[in-house]
Amino acid sequence: MLSKDSVDVSTEYGTIRGCKKVSVLGRNYFNFQRIPYMKPPVGKLRFVDPQEPEKWTEPLDCTEHGPAFCNVNFLTEQYEGELDSMHVNVYTVDMDPKKPLPVMVWIHGGGVYTGNARTELTSPDYLMQKDVVLVTFHYRMGVFGFLSLDDPSLNIPGNAQFRDHVFALKWIKRNIGRFGGDANNVTVFGESWGGGSTSYHMISKQSKNLFHRGILMSGTALNGVYSLIPRRDWALRLCHQLGYDGSSDDKSLLEFLENADEKEIILASPKIMTDKEQEEEGLIVPFGPCIEPYDNGNAFITDHIIKMAKNCWGNEIDIMIGATSNELGALDMMANVESEFKKYINFKRYIPFDLGIDVDDPKRSEYAERIMRNYYGLLQPSRSNLEGTMRAGNDFALWHPIHRIVKSRENSGKGGKSFVYRFDFNSENNFFKKLAKAEDTSREAFHGDDVGYIFKMDLLGPTPPVDSVGFAGIRLMLSTLTEFARTGNPNVNEFENVEWLPATFDVPLKGLNINEKQSKFIVLPEATTVHALDKLYHEQKKDLY
Repeated sequence: MLSKDSVDVSTEYGTIRGCKKVSVLGRNYFNFQRIPYMKPPVGKLRFVDPQEPEKWTEPLDCTEHGPAFCNVNFLTEQYEGELDSMHVNVYTVDMDPKKPLPVMVWIHGGGVYTGNARTELTSPDYLMQKDVVLVTFHYRMGVFGFLSLDDPSLNIPGNAQFRDHVFALKWIKRNIGRFGGDANNVTVFGESWGGGSTSYHMISKQSKNLFHRGILMSGTALNGVYSLIPRRDWALRLCHQLGYDGSSDDKSLLEFLENADEKEIILASPKIMTDKEQEEEGLIVPFGPCIEPYDNGNAFITDHIIKMAKNCWGNEIDIMIGATSNELGALDMMANVESEFKKYINFKRYIPFDLGIDVDDPKRSEYAERIMRNYYGLLQPSRSNLEGTMRAGNDFALWHPIHRIVKSRENSGKGGKSFVYRFDFNSENNFFKKLAKAEDTSREAFHGDDVGYIFKMDLLGPTPPVDSVGFAGIRLMLSTLTEFARTGNPNVNEFENVEWLPATFDVPLKGLNINEKQSKFIVLPEATTVHALDKLYHEQKKDLY
């Protein structure tokens, strides 16, 4: 029986049944979740390019969200999810607007291997206060998203996760008009790995014309911890970790992984990296973005990132790009664990991958010392002065990559504007600072703290009162992001007559410092410290922009 709140929509694969909802702020919107956009990646489909889903004849119940993809939840540290989770979620305030609404596509974060698009962390309630269509989706993660095998007959070159993204973006382009969305005004945005993914899509020709603006929050394709994962015997190591003792050829490894228990695969994957790979090279995952060993007709990454970025199609579109004021803020908490403390004060881990310096090269130690001196002078890092270590980690992972991406875009001359920001807002909505129990020890924003101003997050509790600092931050972030999605200009009244200008090539990096007291357009503090890393690229004769 149909509920009075049921809403049916005919999509290309069949009719879906959503429902009407009311946001926590009192606005009505339409909710469609768990819409299949590709076949479940099971059996022989685990690692290959995405396939179209089977069509259905009866209306499909899409009123509640589906499972996450298989992962270890970063909050609970427990395994969760299913392989059968390849779903799109669509939220809209108007199914039949006079003018199609801007579309905002969120790619969830989680460092390549975890995260989800469920409503516990990314409820649409706040964004539904604005006249936009919001789309979120799940995709393959970890080895399922990034297994890369050299044998071209197996057709698994790597980067399947990005192909899932492209598949979802194509579904959106073909279907979003049925939800009141404008297929010709799509903004892709994301935080952390989601921001990095947005950046990868801007450099790959596979994503051209699938979106028109990008918002890169605390993540780029040059990110120091996941930019391009070195090609090593990862698949063989994983199979051995799972008890395999057969042949080392790619076909045999693939057959084993196609039949191994997915939970055991997920739990085994982090164990295959050596201590040196983690502590000195700074690797966080063995399976991630890679230069594909052959072109199967859908090649996504074909060269080193900075070379692809120089003349990529994404340099033609406008972006917002930035990070928080203290990305590595939770280091204070991690420093209480001796192994973590030693890991983070090893400055060899802050040497960018694409300098090509081998982990045993003496020059690595020399460069590590120089980087440390840039932040500490004559002092030594200790638990009592972690500020320098945090700044080094911030610059290595995020601010230097942002600096390079922006300069590369401006140097290309293709016309896309880059609006740079630094999220320095402090209130009760700073979720990750709360998680680190650091509300009383730092006023800066930690990695991920900006997400709580865009999405209603269950773990943050009730929405702040409308007269609170937290709610002012929500209003500000919603306004600037949705205005940018609508027009390409992020300037809004909430910035109190501060003009936010796009970056230019020949001056230190300027951006909007978004602060709870007063936002200012300034030369960013990180614009000076990142030059220590610039020098290393010049000395190694490596492309910086």
